[in-house]
Amino acid sequence: MPTRAPDLVKQPSRAAIYLRVSEDKTGEELAVTRQREDATALVERRGWSVAREFTDNSVSAAGKVQRPQFAALLDAVRAGLIDVVVAWALDRLCRTARDRLALIEACRDAGVMIAVVRGSDMDPTTPAGRLALGILGEVAQHEIDQKSDRQRRAVQQRAEAGLPATFTPAPFGWLNDRITEHPVQAPALRAAAEHVLSGGSLRAVARQWEAAGLVTPQTGGTVWIPSVIRTMLLNPRLAGLSVHAGEVVGHGQWAAILTEETHRALVSHLTDPSRSTHRPGGNHRTLLGGIAVCPCGDPVYGGRANGGQAVLRCFALQKGAGRGAGHVSRKREPVEEFVSALVVERLSRPDAAELLASEGPGPDVEKLRSTARSLRVELDALAGDLDLTLSQVRTRSAALRRRLAAVEDALADAGRVSAMAPLVVASDVAAAWAGMDLDVRREVVDTLMTVTVLSPGRGAHARRFNPNTVTITWRQGE
Repeated sequence: MPTRAPDLVKQPSRAAIYLRVSEDKTGEELAVTRQREDATALVERRGWSVAREFTDNSVSAAGKVQRPQFAALLDAVRAGLIDVVVAWALDRLCRTARDRLALIEACRDAGVMIAVVRGSDMDPTTPAGRLALGILGEVAQHEIDQKSDRQRRAVQQRAEAGLPATFTPAPFGWLNDRITEHPVQAPALRAAAEHVLSGGSLRAVARQWEAAGLVTPQTGGTVWIPSVIRTMLLNPRLAGLSVHAGEVVGHGQWAAILTEETHRALVSHLTDPSRSTHRPGGNHRTLLGGIAVCPCGDPVYGGRANGGQAVLRCFALQKGAGRGAGHVSRKREPVEEFVSALVVERLSRPDAAELLASEGPGPDVEKLRSTARSLRVELDALAGDLDLTLSQVRTRSAALRRRLAAVEDALADAGRVSAMAPLVVASDVAAAWAGMDLDVRREVVDTLMTVTVLSPGRGAHARRFNPNTVTITWRQGE
């Protein structure tokens, strides 16, 4: 009797499970664990075996964000390592037309089916399967767009109501409720604002914060970058202003760390193009570099002579001019010590406080704040005034914005801080001067006087400092 050939045993389909959770800002995304459980249950019901698992955690499928595990899944499909792709839903696999096309082409060429927990099987090798994939993908995109619109509108509504954002970490300066001042960070921000407005540098603020062990909001470290501090000081939130899409839309319900006039002064100061740290002539880490002038009218800068001696040198010399033309290069320390002594002496006098007095009555800050609030309300109301034409809205909006800009400029002027203030009130002016940041001392000199550095002459007497070789022209009361 002939022997019957054994029956061929059909191997179970090799399934690849793909899992993805986007960056969860609203708490609405399903967890990877839940997706895995449901997908695995589907594989078991269908009699398949799990061959591979691919997980992109906290990665969006939108835009141009790279998904390394999605790319690995496509490679496995093209290599013939799997028979079916399993996901919780189609929008977990792909949410752009580009990714959807790549998936369809890979599965069609390899004869791989797509199965989803929340949906039906789709066979990309058939026209009907590809059509179903395309339609379901567009439906998913429509739902995503609607969700994004709702989220954007909710963010705008919160901003207009003065409520803090809840999908970002608590901003530096406030506790986790985003409303209450942080007992350490808020005073640090106020001190930084005063320091910068009095002529101090962001570098000095960074050094102070690092020494104090303040933790950065981005990395949780203690190394501060001046540009980060600059961005923080420019944030209208510090003044209790609520912002949406770059525009102030009202006042927040959180504690204001700075007054609005201080905020406006900071914006004016930090965005002033003349603050550029790059000036011709090299190193400016000197008291008089770039401030004092040569008799020719060009500024003098700190540098080193051939023997390594610290000098103040006319910029014209660095451009190739000869000393015979009257340009100065002389020892730096005696000149800076002389100027420092003059500053300390002048600000130690009983009438020093008069230097801080304004030429007239100060601005009515409360009135300026109230006017700014009213103008912002009028601007918001224009958008909803259906009785106005588009041309009328534009004209009125431009006029209101001009008035608002003028009020904000006035607030900025009211918030400026004199670099001399700490010296005027100090019991020991010399000690206060010595402990000041170099940038603040430079600001004080530039506020009080114009320094013209003359040639020390020739011969042995030139090696002894002569006060007559430094001309001081006082800008404020001699």
